Amino acid sequence: MNLSFGQGIQEVFKSFPLMFTPRLTKEAKDSLISFGVYTLPGGDTTETMKVQYMEERGFIRLQYYFKTGQSGFVDIQFREFKKNDGSSVVVLF
Repeated sequence: MNLSFGQGIQEVFKSFPLMFTPRLTKEAKDSLISFGVYTLPGGDTTETMKVQYMEERGFIRLQYYFKTGQSGFVDIQFREFKKNDGSSVVVLF
């Protein structure tokens, strides 16, 4: 992952590797940013997962959930904080 000063939170989100954004390729992340929801490939009539993307200033939230009857979800949040010197740090939780 290569981060540089001045990147917006969307660019930071797009640069995070798959281990932090499960099953989200670069194309999937672009689709999420554009449309707000992405259906993960490989699902079927009994198990289909979606990811919802929500963004506010300095904050991105991903919610993985089943579109079909299963229960369970994963919530991933990226938050940008400004340091005293004006630079930014992004925390994933």
